[in-house]
Amino acid sequence: MPASSSATDVKLTWGTADNGGSTITGHQYRQSSDSGSAWSPDWSDITDSGAGGTNEGGYTVTSGLTSGTTYTFQVRAVNDQGFGGSAEATVTAQANVDSAPPRLWSATTTALALGLTYDENLDADSEPAPSAFTVTVDGVSRAVTGVSVGDTKVLLTFAPAVRAGDLVRVSYTVPAMNPLRDEASNPAAAFADHPVTNEVPATAPEAPTGLEATRGDGSVTLRWTASAYDGGSEVTGHQYRQKTTGDFGSWEDIADSAEG
Repeated sequence: MPASSSATDVKLTWGTADNGGSTITGHQYRQSSDSGSAWSPDWSDITDSGAGGTNEGGYTVTSGLTSGTTYTFQVRAVNDQGFGGSAEATVTAQANVDSAPPRLWSATTTALALGLTYDENLDADSEPAPSAFTVTVDGVSRAVTGVSVGDTKVLLTFAPAVRAGDLVRVSYTVPAMNPLRDEASNPAAAFADHPVTNEVPATAPEAPTGLEATRGDGSVTLRWTASAYDGGSEVTGHQYRQKTTGDFGSWEDIADSAEG
């Protein structure tokens, strides 16, 4: 009967044996440690074992084990005539081993920073060079200027700032030196063009530029260049105001001016 150990669980497996002329109705197991202790527990039933009359199967012991301790296990079968002889195997329980790479869960950005969240804590000393990351905004690269790592987070800083409504993506290439890794030293996998949730709030649009006033016969024609940034929301109109001396008057709507 083989026995193998991983993450302080022990898996017992056994092959087909003679059922003694009567259907196998179940199995039991017991264990003893290398400290010379008695069998403990004495015998325990293996749930859902023996269905269909087979004397072949497996069972995983998931509790009561100590890493580094050697255990001997016995398994026996039972039919309506009673319990048969036992098979025996010995194995040393192993400590939990983290071999899974950290996995990226989400990415968000607010203006000049982009945060990556992983599914486990990261090694705070694993701070790849900024060149390991690429941030694109509406398809155009932004220079990453800084990387910091703490808990499950990686914070990237870059310039110029992201604005509301911009489409942001981030990529990571595993560098030859100091790759991003978890606390068990498993390196994080590379990824490309991961979508980033843009959390930059919309604002009022920037001021139009190049305002010109042309004198007419009892009128003045105003012309301007549209705002370079609409604040992340469509510009729906414009207003003007004027003064001769003293303060400006009230703002007045400019009809049909949504496009400037």
